[in-house]
Amino acid sequence: MLTRLLAVPALAAASLFALPTADAAPLNIPGCVAALPGTTVAAEPQLAGTVIHDEIRALNFVGDPMDPTTGYATSLQIRVVRSSLDNTLDFYYRFLNNDEFTFPLGSVDAFGFQGYDANVNYRTDGLGDTAPTTALRSVGDGDGIRFAFSAGTIVPPDLPGANNSTRFMFIDTQATEFDMNGHINVHAGLANFDPALATLMNTPRPIPEPASLAILTIGGALIGQRRHRRLD
Repeated sequence: MLTRLLAVPALAAASLFALPTADAAPLNIPGCVAALPGTTVAAEPQLAGTVIHDEIRALNFVGDPMDPTTGYATSLQIRVVRSSLDNTLDFYYRFLNNDEFTFPLGSVDAFGFQGYDANVNYRTDGLGDTAPTTALRSVGDGDGIRFAFSAGTIVPPDLPGANNSTRFMFIDTQATEFDMNGHINVHAGLANFDPALATLMNTPRPIPEPASLAILTIGGALIGQRRHRRLD
């Protein structure tokens, strides 16, 4: 799968995520924001489950196109976990630094969650040692969920003995199926990069359950029959 660096102004992407005076998780209302304290499977047993999708996607940020030494190379690990408690899906994300330099973090925005309630946090009982501080739901349809890091947060370089990854961030949903029609925006915390934004296409997102699709199909058929009778 391809990683594409898109020339989209960071301000345009950021406008999807307003910062109202806000509340705590769960992150169910468009435009809301929640502080992230971290959690464990012992505290939230529904997080225990089986990994059913796992991939690592490369991300490249270019500062000065004429000077490749100004670029950064990192990766985003993406997992889907099926809960062993209630059979629902959780979507996980973790940064891995592939570079010899520290990687400055900004935020990661996952899209494809419109219509789904979302419990968000990060795991403290797993890999990594750097974590986001807040999560935000996009305004409007609430399709996007952002994990934001404090200014100046870095992932250590890829050196022997270094813990060069973040904690696993997750979105706990009530979905039971997923497809690969989502997308993710990653913002690097780079003051001199314009835009400091990379987009990953074809990422996991929840999809409506077959039962819900069947109801929509039946509803559409009934509407069609009524219209046909009126025409007769």
